[in-house]
Amino acid sequence: MDTTKGKIFIKNALSPFFRGLYQGLGQIVVLHRVIPKSSNERLRNTGIEITEEHLEELIIYFKKRNYDFISLDDLPDYLQGKMKRKFVIFTLDDGYVDNLTHAYPIFKKHNVPFTIYVTTNFPDKKAVLWWYLLEDLLLKEQRLTFNFKEENFNFNLQSYTDKEETFNYLRHFIISYEGAEQLNLIDTIFSKYSMPLYEKVEDLALNWNQIIQLNSDPLVTIAAHTVNHPSFKAISDSQLLQEVNQSVKILESRLNTPIEHFAYPFGSPVEVGGREVELMYKTKIKTSTTGRKGNIMAEHQNHMHALPRLYVGPQTTERYLNDFISGKISFVSGSKQRIVTV
Repeated sequence: MDTTKGKIFIKNALSPFFRGLYQGLGQIVVLHRVIPKSSNERLRNTGIEITEEHLEELIIYFKKRNYDFISLDDLPDYLQGKMKRKFVIFTLDDGYVDNLTHAYPIFKKHNVPFTIYVTTNFPDKKAVLWWYLLEDLLLKEQRLTFNFKEENFNFNLQSYTDKEETFNYLRHFIISYEGAEQLNLIDTIFSKYSMPLYEKVEDLALNWNQIIQLNSDPLVTIAAHTVNHPSFKAISDSQLLQEVNQSVKILESRLNTPIEHFAYPFGSPVEVGGREVELMYKTKIKTSTTGRKGNIMAEHQNHMHALPRLYVGPQTTERYLNDFISGKISFVSGSKQRIVTV
């Protein structure tokens, strides 16, 4: 048994005694899309999608455990001990139209508050949803070729495995660029195949009228998620603040509502660290959620711009949820920090 496996084995054995220290007061759930079941062949994008049935099962799961369903505005009261029950907060990133058409009716049915973090280029129809364009392209083609920066790229797409591997490679390749350079790369890949860059945002993103409609319901909190959804590690301090402040300004002008909550785009430890968190304290934002996995502790009242979340995807099982909310996952294989921040 190697050292890593040995440590995990020992931690699993000890988890019944220590995981309670890691379970905290509640969870902030992160979702992206909620869509009907489909038999169509898909690639890696399914990782950010769950079905309507799965969402309802998730709500019932927390109901059976007597959790309070709260909004981000209620979080301080729970962290300060004014409310004693466990809580769960539902959040959805980006601003997909299915948040209204498929998720909203389920939340409404169960009277569950939720937050949508809106990337403002989604409703402005300026975002290139290249990950869905790439999926369509790879599924229909048998070979993909393009030239970028005097380098030729050639991908064989004969099998499903070829398509998956190419998707993963190109996803990381595209994310490695920012701004105009990234858009140039995206245009280089798709223009050869006559794929309109803004087709997907027209089909898949909420428009402003729909966001206004959602915002009129007290169950719904609209929050900020930048203008362009950049990786914060790749941009300067001034650019970061502009992304946050401009997205807040756009949302407030459209909704006539204070915007006080934020989710980092690409919120993993690679993209969000001490610099990014410190800069958020220069904005009017009250809470910022990351992509780190962890339960919410009372001590997070001192780390409101570094709140971890519980990621839920299509493969999330009840057993995983049990292990997560009990603190076992955090204790055994999660962060070395009991209080997950950055």
